[in-house]
Amino acid sequence: MKHKKITIKYFIVISILIIGTLPTINFFQHVVKYDFKKIFNTEKIEMYVNYGFYKIFNQSLEQNSVITGKDDFLFLGGKYDNVLHKTNGIFRPTNTEINKWTDKLKNIQA
Repeated sequence: MKHKKITIKYFIVISILIIGTLPTINFFQHVVKYDFKKIFNTEKIEMYVNYGFYKIFNQSLEQNSVITGKDDFLFLGGKYDNVLHKTNGIFRPTNTEINKWTDKLKNIQA
């Protein structure tokens, strides 16, 4: 029982330290025009975590936004109008879309 109390105390102290440092970090980043809405903003921390994860595991934490390809080339993920799915043939264009494209190409060619 005593071991659990010590563990809980450590957890509370570490949690308070982590929660307390986030506003401090954000304050020093936005000293010139400090916005109280950004006190618990984690964008900067997420940026470093995502970059570290990408460098170590060669994979993006946000698979919908970015997909890592061959030779560390980054592609837009499925979040952006399904660009990769369209190029891989998963989404097939309709006949009307094909006719529009061919008409535009014919106009350009003319």
